[in-house]
Amino acid sequence: MFSEGTNFAGFYPNEPLPECKFGLMNIDLSKESGKGIFSLVLSAKTAGQKVVRIDYTVNTNGTCYATGLHIR
Repeated sequence: MFSEGTNFAGFYPNEPLPECKFGLMNIDLSKESGKGIFSLVLSAKTAGQKVVRIDYTVNTNGTCYATGLHIR
């Protein structure tokens, strides 16, 4: 898991996502939805919960951005 300044955060998913640049799932912290997703990622990591589904978009340079996250 990582955070870079106030704009981006991300994590390495357990399953490889070859379409995602560097195998990273990015989170856009400039949006409220991104802040909510980052909060869920932190909560899941702390509680030992598993991410069971990630909804995401891939931009033209291969960077993946999480748009939804489901944890269990």
